[in-house]
Amino acid sequence: MAPQLGFVAGVALARAAKDLEATDVGLKWPNDLMLGGAKCAGILVEGIGLGGGRAAYAVGIGVNCAHAPKGLGYATSCLTRADGKPLGAGEVLERLVWRYAEALDLWRAGQAFDQIRAAWLDCALGIGQWITIQNGAGRCEGVFDGIDAMGRLLMRSSRGLETIEAADLFLSPRLDAADFSAARPREIELR
Repeated sequence: MAPQLGFVAGVALARAAKDLEATDVGLKWPNDLMLGGAKCAGILVEGIGLGGGRAAYAVGIGVNCAHAPKGLGYATSCLTRADGKPLGAGEVLERLVWRYAEALDLWRAGQAFDQIRAAWLDCALGIGQWITIQNGAGRCEGVFDGIDAMGRLLMRSSRGLETIEAADLFLSPRLDAADFSAARPREIELR
């Protein structure tokens, strides 16, 4: 349930940003909103079992409105309108609340994750592009093929179509799916 709520929040955040005239925004798997290739927001979902098959979840959404942190090892930005003016925290929150309620209704407690998945894919960055993933198994490169019915990343690599449950994703614009047959993905073992 928690991973699905991350996608629900992502869809709501992307739609709210677009409603507020932010351009060049998209979602990076699994939980970042990007603006012009730089991270401007992140989503974190945490849950706790309550017993009896019940659980409670907290969804945290951090949006850079006035300032973006520096020195994180990746590009960051503030959520801005097309004219470059930053969006105010109040207006982002107001629009996000409305869009989040809408996305929760669409999701229907997991019964309609396929609809959230389709909406997320409409906003996704990197589909058909070369990516690098890093997780406990090391680093691997391939072409981003989307997400499966559970929200797991699908990547075409030298081993075929892989399903990735959890990893850090790095987008690389150097190759698209049409060029994949000419490429020889390499796997890098971390030491």
